[in-house]
Amino acid sequence: MNSSQSRHGRAAGKTALQASGFVAAIVSVLCLCTGTLSAADLKITRGKWETLFQARRQVGQQPLPENSPVKNLLKLDLKGADTDPFHLGPFVINGEFSTENGLLTRTGGRNAAVELVSDVEGFELEGRIAAAGTGGWFWLLGWDQGHGYALYNPTLRTSGSPWIISEFRGDQGIKSTIVEINRWEWREPETLKMSVIDSRLNLAVGTSIIARDVELVNYHNGSLMMGRYDTPYGPRTVQVQSLRFRRVTVSGD
Repeated sequence: MNSSQSRHGRAAGKTALQASGFVAAIVSVLCLCTGTLSAADLKITRGKWETLFQARRQVGQQPLPENSPVKNLLKLDLKGADTDPFHLGPFVINGEFSTENGLLTRTGGRNAAVELVSDVEGFELEGRIAAAGTGGWFWLLGWDQGHGYALYNPTLRTSGSPWIISEFRGDQGIKSTIVEINRWEWREPETLKMSVIDSRLNLAVGTSIIARDVELVNYHNGSLMMGRYDTPYGPRTVQVQSLRFRRVTVSGD
């Protein structure tokens, strides 16, 4: 990813987000004029928190328990939307996650992913994660039979740490949907708060806002997944200390 590509990505991301905000404003006006539901009319209902993972005192490596909500994916083949070696894809699973010294982490291979929750639409996710260093990792949102959104974060040695969102169809990234939404480098264990509510992504890490109301136009219910992928600098080392999740439903009053 050279500097001109980075400037182009940031400009494209800024333009896309500005357009998204403009469209949202127009929709709000139309809602008032036509009597359809506006954001203020929506009722948001939150379920109970469910623990997905909690670190425990442990020495060495252990496979994930059979009753763990977190499940290793045995097959996930993704094709990249472009030829940038730091973007997600091509990706073929050749590793797995397990626990090491009590933390959820990759313990084999270079490409690995886990399913955290299946069949969910609106949700809130909170946790504490260490993800410093170079390499790539990702989240799959609303993933269903090869369709959904990928939020991925490669860290480069000289060009920063972009956060990129793109849509996939048929396990293939769609180049026209690639948007760099922010640049922020993970340096130490941090709290993570992620949500998708009414097809809008929000993400905060520590005190930094990574994504605010990023619209996922074709989002629908599916699986929530997390993984790490290989880059010219290798994959990212990700260590999860805790994760909890709750479902969020949206309806009109």
